[in-house]
Amino acid sequence: MTMDWDKLRIFHTVADAGSFTAAGMVLNLSQSAISRQIIALEEQLKLPLFHRHARGLLLTEQGRILYSTAQQVHRKLEVTQTRLAESHDMPSGILKVNVPTALGSMWIAQLMRQFYDKYPDVEVHLICSDVEVDVAMLEADIAIIQHPPTSQGLMQKKIMHTRVFSYASVEYLERSGTPTSPEDLDNHNIIAYDSSISHDNDWDSEWLLRIGNDNVNVRRPVLVINNLHGMYRAVRAGIGIAALPEFMESLPGALVKVLPDEQGPEVDTYIVYPEEHKTTVKVQIFKDFLVEQCANKR
Repeated sequence: MTMDWDKLRIFHTVADAGSFTAAGMVLNLSQSAISRQIIALEEQLKLPLFHRHARGLLLTEQGRILYSTAQQVHRKLEVTQTRLAESHDMPSGILKVNVPTALGSMWIAQLMRQFYDKYPDVEVHLICSDVEVDVAMLEADIAIIQHPPTSQGLMQKKIMHTRVFSYASVEYLERSGTPTSPEDLDNHNIIAYDSSISHDNDWDSEWLLRIGNDNVNVRRPVLVINNLHGMYRAVRAGIGIAALPEFMESLPGALVKVLPDEQGPEVDTYIVYPEEHKTTVKVQIFKDFLVEQCANKR
């Protein structure tokens, strides 16, 4: 049985839109025309693809299987279209970049002006999320991760080595004093990171609760946050001391490194992308751009 690609394209759009009416607006087709194509596809496959409800359409189990394949085909066609366009033009089109929330919103976002000045036809979609997408399945063109890559079939490059130190605001240290030894932290407010409900970093999140106490957690934090950006803002507000990646030291807010001789965990940052993108120009120029920016920070 040969599947009709035009019907598959319409099915993919309907599944994304959730209704024949919404899909019709995307495809510039009437609701009845789209309905006829979906019914013809179901008859061809001898399977129901949608549950029809008054409030919209839901994929059946068989529909979800077909949608997964259609989604992969759609993404691979997008990659091919980009390669064809880049074979004779400047890099252009949408580039989806998945990045941890703190790194993306607090550092990479501010670099986009420089990138846009060099490549004005590339539209970067920066997906700042503490949940990693599956780049191997082309859910993003590039992912920036803060742990060694584990997925198979991905190209990778280490772009940054980050150290962790403890930081406080000037206001907090003036009010509470500056610790001169790890033991002094027993008398200070500690802002801790909750790694149980987030993946914003991949290092030992309880380091600051243990140092100076025979590597045993004895300090109770005054505040626990599951996002590094939130921790940074709490430190700036003068709430207490927190373990933060060193790149935050240069951000606005006058953070002060506390106990500078006590270095915390270290983490390597990688850029990864599917093997299909190893000749995609916009992916390569973004990778090279980040490598250059990271080298400038050293």
